Amino acid sequence: MTKAQKKEYHRVGHITFRTSCGPTHGITFALLAGDPKTPNFEKALFSGHVERGMATELRRLAGHFDELEAKLPRSDPAEQAPVSADQGALAV
Repeated sequence: MTKAQKKEYHRVGHITFRTSCGPTHGITFALLAGDPKTPNFEKALFSGHVERGMATELRRLAGHFDELEAKLPRSDPAEQAPVSADQGALAV
């Protein structure tokens, strides 16, 4: 009996990152467009294996997004609330 593949979903804007860990394909990721409730949601725009250094590259990108967000006008008080790390995961 093979072990089930563990999948997690993390939404960033209109893109969802899916990570998978399993015995068959190893540790992979996929970029999915749209909302998990839409048809064809599971069709990946891109997928690949997780490689060393990717987390650092994503942190650099996150830092750039922090700089861009700082330039946005703050009209809604809800936009100012910080998001904790565990709020990014989706239950699908």
